[in-house]
Amino acid sequence: MSINELESEQKDWALSMLCRSGVLSPCRHHEGVYVDEGIDIESAYKYSMKVYKSNEDKSPF
Repeated sequence: MSINELESEQKDWALSMLCRSGVLSPCRHHEGVYVDEGIDIESAYKYSMKVYKSNEDKSPF
């Protein structure tokens, strides 16, 4: 895996955590654009750490 592929995988994982925790949502009209839902980023951090710890072998980090 190249460094560019790893960076892309890490970015995708982080964006998915932000979306799954409700902090961001994908724009319905523009691909690759996300809407800030106004939720505290701390909730995304807690959620991401929970997912990371339960699936360390599947995380790109």
